[in-house]
Amino acid sequence: MKKLPLVLATVAAAATILVASPAAHAQVHHDLTFSFGADQYVGTVPTALDRQIAAALAAAAAQILADLNAGTLTDPNGAEISDDAQALVLGVIQGNIPPEDIQAILLNSGAEGPSEEVAKALVNLLTNPQAGQVAAFIGHFNELVMNASPAFLANPPDVFRAIWAIATQLGQAATP
Repeated sequence: MKKLPLVLATVAAAATILVASPAAHAQVHHDLTFSFGADQYVGTVPTALDRQIAAALAAAAAQILADLNAGTLTDPNGAEISDDAQALVLGVIQGNIPPEDIQAILLNSGAEGPSEEVAKALVNLLTNPQAGQVAAFIGHFNELVMNASPAFLANPPDVFRAIWAIATQLGQAATP
């Protein structure tokens, strides 16, 4: 797997996907760089939504749900995600499975950081995604990655890769 930098910025009430060069990352205040098979960077977006962004978030949420229901969600690198992981994430999103099940998988896989917050932020995330809700989810995801060990990021569980796919797609949708 090709390793490319993932820049993570935790900005009050903000999150989005940015495409930037490694040199540009050195100039971004309060950003941390990690490597794990990503070619896009989680960064910042305003939480105030206009109709275009709201529609884009709704469309992205609908597509993510369709992919999870069909078992066709792939990570941002295009790699397949196991059906079991997709079913678990979908169950948590729909409120049918407790978020603690995802938290346990993340912790048992060596994740450090806010695994509880990430798992809880998934509940109802895609039913009517709001900017603040999406920003909080991506912010928790960023923090989880910032605190993760290189070993975890080199071989994350499929549940993490599904969450990464969701964060990436919602971040792209929220980008004006």
